[in-house]
Amino acid sequence: MKKEILEKLHKDMFIIYQEIARICDKHNLCYFVVGGTLLGAVVHKGFIPWDDDLDIAMPRDDYDKFINEYSKELGDDFYLHHTSTDPNYWLPFAKIRLNGTVFLEEKRKNVKAHAGIYVDIFPFDYSEKKNTVSQKIKWRLITYINNYINAKITERKVTSKSSMLFNWLFSLFSIEKLSLKRDQLMRTFDKGKRCYYVDLAGGRTLDNSYFSIEDILPLLRLEFGNSVVEAPKNPDKYLLQLYTEKYKIIPPKEQQITHEPVMIKFRDGTKYGVSDF
Repeated sequence: MKKEILEKLHKDMFIIYQEIARICDKHNLCYFVVGGTLLGAVVHKGFIPWDDDLDIAMPRDDYDKFINEYSKELGDDFYLHHTSTDPNYWLPFAKIRLNGTVFLEEKRKNVKAHAGIYVDIFPFDYSEKKNTVSQKIKWRLITYINNYINAKITERKVTSKSSMLFNWLFSLFSIEKLSLKRDQLMRTFDKGKRCYYVDLAGGRTLDNSYFSIEDILPLLRLEFGNSVVEAPKNPDKYLLQLYTEKYKIIPPKEQQITHEPVMIKFRDGTKYGVSDF
């Protein structure tokens, strides 16, 4: 994607981040950057130059408070995209979108929903232990539900034979009810002492989804462009777990992956298509 388009995109995403931060700071909610956004803060002191999203995590308790109580304080320029605002919402995490904009991804181009520029907010659930048998079973069921909902919403066929076995059962329920059941399953990891955060919404393998709470809290602030972001206490340990030592190396251009947008529209009315990127 061209530098000038990315710079406008990064500016709008950080506007969304600052609105989320404003509300969280007001109500003492815990939030911190994760994934590629944290990698960018550590390696690039800002966005990864080719990155086209921004990722935040919140512990489940704070996530629920933000969604259920405080999201109503979002300014008029912002939209909470979540099961509570869209019964056909397909993801196990929330998005805050910027009204009057479009960021239409190739894999979502058939979805009839708000498609504004966004920031992802991932709920981090709690766990005392890692990879128990019951957790593995629940994780598999969560994965099946995710596959079914995504296929249903994006009008794609489910190719996994194991997932197809559940289609007849899932088809008896609405997307909204399946999403709520998925959230309930995620919350059941919270048993006993809270030793780990579990990123059940991040789309990784279960064994790579546990993070010691002691490595996350208390948070630290990292330089991010002309501002700062909240980050895990031990960002190196988090990044090593996700990306290994490779996170410190700039990948070749062919490996600089984006979300494959097919159309971007900014609030000033400018539009860009595939040929512009």
